[in-house]
Amino acid sequence: MSSYKPREPLIKKAFIDPSSNVSAQTQVGDKCIVGAGSVVGDKCSIKRSIVGRHCKIGNRVTLSNSVILDHVVIEDKYVSRSSVPITHSPVICDCSCKISNTIICNNAYLKSNCVVDKSAIGASYELENGCTYHLSNSLPPYFPD
Repeated sequence: MSSYKPREPLIKKAFIDPSSNVSAQTQVGDKCIVGAGSVVGDKCSIKRSIVGRHCKIGNRVTLSNSVILDHVVIEDKYVSRSSVPITHSPVICDCSCKISNTIICNNAYLKSNCVVDKSAIGASYELENGCTYHLSNSLPPYFPD
């Protein structure tokens, strides 16, 4: 009779691919993966998430319980040149994105200050500056909240 041994979790600690570039000021928690060629900016927080290959994650982005597929760009700031007189400096919004409980498909582009929760963002989809995107409460009851 063999004794039962529960399986160890597949990922005990974070796996950061050697070809990726993760800032020393970024916190990557246990059970996280950062894929090959990805760049993660300063002061980010990544918890229980997967970042795919060749992603660009800006500064101060928060990821939790999420899957980011390949070639996704998440900005940390943008420069607004519209409605700015030529004599004035462009407006720089230095904001960060917060993403939780979300799947973001390949080639998606999230501009700065986006808040995404309990969602799925399609391939090549672009979220505008400052948008909030979350699961609608009007879905059938078989979608747990």
